[in-house]
Amino acid sequence: MFLGSGIALSFYGLFFTTKNTIQQSFWSLVPSFIAISLALVTKEIYSSLFLGILSGALFYTGYNPEKTIRHVFMEGIFEVLSNPENVAILCFLVILGMMVQLMRKTGRFPCFSESGHKLG
Repeated sequence: MFLGSGIALSFYGLFFTTKNTIQQSFWSLVPSFIAISLALVTKEIYSSLFLGILSGALFYTGYNPEKTIRHVFMEGIFEVLSNPENVAILCFLVILGMMVQLMRKTGRFPCFSESGHKLG
């Protein structure tokens, strides 16, 4: 139900919105609505977020597919990853995720939860 209404809103927006009417209106919430509803229905977080980003870029570029792809990748992902501070944060998060997975594989998480229960 949520997914169908999000897709219907996107097609409705194709005919009744422009780049100037989307900002500071209900239409700016539609990409978030699409991403959240897709994540809840499909249980695929990353693909749902990417489709939400694509729907927002479609609104931003006036439903031009070529400009949408260029905006998402060139002005979005590549520009963000060209900043050294953002790359440092990304590396930190990858290392943190690796440490969490290592602790999960070695079975150290139950030890931490037991020590938390003894303290509380």
